[in-house]
Amino acid sequence: MKITLTLTKGDAPAVEDEEVEWTLKRAGITVEGATGKAKLKAQGVLELDLDEAKALDAIVIDLPPAPNTAYRNRYTIKSGDQNTAPVKLVPFVQGSGNSAPKEPPKMVSKFDIRTNDETTWDWLIWETEGNSDPKYQRGGKERQLGLYRLNYDRLRKDDQTSWRPGHDDGTLGGGLVKIAVLEQLDYDQHKALLTTFLPCFSVKGGRPTEPGEFVLGTKHVMLSRALSSDEQKNSVDVQPPFIVMPFNYDDNSPASKAFGRDLQGPPAKGDARRLKATLPRWATASRSTITAFPPAKVDLSPHNDNKWELRPDQPDNQELLQVMGDPTAKTLAQHQADGANAATKYYSVKTGVDYVATQNQGINGKDLLEANSIHAMSRSNIIAGVQKKRGAEAFEAGYQIEILSILLKAGAGWDGIQVREVGDAGKDEVWFPALAIPSHGKAFAEAWEPKCDWVQFWTKNFALPAGRAKAEMLVYFGLQHMTSNAQNFLSAFERAGKRDARRVILRDIGDTILNTCVFDALTLDPMFASMLEHEKADKEYGLVLTPGPIGLGGGYANPQITRIGTGIIFFFDPFLKGDLDLEDPAKAAIAGKWGLAHNEGFLAYMREKVGYAEAWSSGGGVNGPEPDNLRTHGDLSRKGKSEEYAALSRAVLALSAPFRQRLIGALKQEIESFVPQSSGAIKTLQDLVGAHELLVCAEIHSYLLSDEGKQALRDLHAGKQPRQATGGAVACLLCNGVKPPKPVNSYACETCETWVCASCVPKLKFPRGTNPRMQAMTEERMCCKQGCPGIMGLVSV
Repeated sequence: MKITLTLTKGDAPAVEDEEVEWTLKRAGITVEGATGKAKLKAQGVLELDLDEAKALDAIVIDLPPAPNTAYRNRYTIKSGDQNTAPVKLVPFVQGSGNSAPKEPPKMVSKFDIRTNDETTWDWLIWETEGNSDPKYQRGGKERQLGLYRLNYDRLRKDDQTSWRPGHDDGTLGGGLVKIAVLEQLDYDQHKALLTTFLPCFSVKGGRPTEPGEFVLGTKHVMLSRALSSDEQKNSVDVQPPFIVMPFNYDDNSPASKAFGRDLQGPPAKGDARRLKATLPRWATASRSTITAFPPAKVDLSPHNDNKWELRPDQPDNQELLQVMGDPTAKTLAQHQADGANAATKYYSVKTGVDYVATQNQGINGKDLLEANSIHAMSRSNIIAGVQKKRGAEAFEAGYQIEILSILLKAGAGWDGIQVREVGDAGKDEVWFPALAIPSHGKAFAEAWEPKCDWVQFWTKNFALPAGRAKAEMLVYFGLQHMTSNAQNFLSAFERAGKRDARRVILRDIGDTILNTCVFDALTLDPMFASMLEHEKADKEYGLVLTPGPIGLGGGYANPQITRIGTGIIFFFDPFLKGDLDLEDPAKAAIAGKWGLAHNEGFLAYMREKVGYAEAWSSGGGVNGPEPDNLRTHGDLSRKGKSEEYAALSRAVLALSAPFRQRLIGALKQEIESFVPQSSGAIKTLQDLVGAHELLVCAEIHSYLLSDEGKQALRDLHAGKQPRQATGGAVACLLCNGVKPPKPVNSYACETCETWVCASCVPKLKFPRGTNPRMQAMTEERMCCKQGCPGIMGLVSV
């Protein structure tokens, strides 16, 4: 392979007639014998003829000190024969190991993401080509997911002569392997998945069943022979039971810690074999992919080479083939539209990676699976069980549950893969990721609904239904989404019609916490009872919201349901980009509007499904004052896991319901009227929305702890109509805010005694004929109750 490079030294003119040293590296390792020196030609041209070079190899170029500074850089060989490029040599400190500029190059978009505003675009894979941050952009076309097989029998034996005992956490397997499946799921619907990853398992009655212990390596059989008198028996090998694991070699370098990277190392101990077969995949997030599974069993034939073609360990290099991808490959939508793939099933497969496009994420632990991945399965089991009982169509939101986890052990740690159910992967729908709203939401809204108000479009198609989905997840499954950011939500639009979103889809179910308010009310359901006890018993990874000052596992300080993750969605740094860019202060108000709609959607669902009303409480708690730090420490997502937040949440829970409700109304008005004057005002707005969220959640928490709330939950799960709260307070007719025992500055009708709170007074009309001068003097307004001729007047104490 002939390679021609043009070298420059820093910002100096082209280097001429100097001698450079070059080294050919493959996957970070020097290719044997592939080093040398070369004289530069005119204009700094370096010509190399490397027969052993392959695409993706790196040529490291060194220019010795002249006189005190050495220079170095590298060039990654492209596929094909056009390997010519300018290479800028940069200062290199001997002994430091640096081989690239100290400052990463400025990233520019490698794709024209403006073309992705079309409503028919592959929005599910937005995080590849569509990502508004060039650092994370990568080609969004089809790639391959590598596969390797493992001897299941040897994993189960773990160097013993017979199988190790099973695990005590409810998983299948034993020894060096754990396989988690859902008790409440019918796996007859997922045979394509199981025949691929668990070919040695069978499915009986919808349940995956592991094979029996492997004993014989050979068996005797009779074969037909030419000489009938020859009765000698023949021996044939019997294949051991195999499982198959996926490996994302495009996004892993030789430095990755992901299982499968080293097929000779633990836990396989040299027994793992790379397969010839691969699966089509499309990246959707940092580690997750949409992967296509054929209906037939995958060929277990080993690959000729038992090593992966790993990506180079090169950050900030946008030119790598693993970043750019194959521009001629199919998009997900094109693959789905191909009639040859009509029987294909799709799943989201999550594996460890140490690179996301150009960024090394191994330092963030993304080359390993979360240690509490088994808990994601138990949470998914609750959702599967309730949906099985009531039918998935009974729910407003969609839930992408985890349905398979395969974990392997090396040393003290466990790692592996997680598989998420995604149905047909949005084949007939547009699944629009919420994280794309700031960069593409306006264009999409105006294309989907011409001349619409794009902010209102996403209020009704994401913010409000997302809040309702949080409430649905809580009351039906006892799960609380607290820290899941905008990348874990999708708005699903039907492709055939330009109507509102059919539903919001929630994913990353593992990022939830069990709320004991719901579980305590449903202790008679064995599925809820056993799950709660199992999670409480796990002191290290169990995440259970329990009463008490600090009664929560997993390192959280907040002890109750006092947040539904509003801040982490709408005030998430990657969300405040594009049309929400904080450089324009007026845009900050949009995030506040959506955050408020999210909180109100949560509250509205509680009214409809569990009978919550502001009149639920007939007493208890303190009537103020407002906690001092309510407006400065109400959003935990910005302040961190602080004891100060925990103390504030307890103070809010101690307030009386009427006082909490009064604060909710006041904060709503404050958020709606907030006009940012500077980019820093977003922090103030975030705190106001966080305070509103805290108050709303504390109100629902208190209601669900009451006898009425508990019974309402039981009625909901029994399929009964929600009960209406029966407290002693009276609700405002206009906003449904509660009337305290002695209202201040409220209005009441002298005829029908209808009551309206102070915040709703401006909505009341003056009596007919009242001139502007009298309007400034009188307190009287017309009654707002339909058909009542009465006059409403100020009521004070």
